[in-house]
Amino acid sequence: MIDTLEGNRSYIKALFVYNKIDTISLEDVEELINQQHSLVISCKLNLGTEYFLEKLWEYLGLVRVYTKKVYKIIFIF
Repeated sequence: MIDTLEGNRSYIKALFVYNKIDTISLEDVEELINQQHSLVISCKLNLGTEYFLEKLWEYLGLVRVYTKKVYKIIFIF
């Protein structure tokens, strides 16, 4: 109701990230994976961290901006 009256709030999708999946059973991991907007990672075993970074950029709507042109260097021998 307050959001409707004031109209100055915006909401983004939530991303639930569960760490330490190496300490729980596979059934519990599968249950967490099947939930909407949830991600499972293990920092200790480096599982799912790259995917987490991709999803984070996607959910936040971030854009990478380069201040200089990216050049391709071609070596011809």
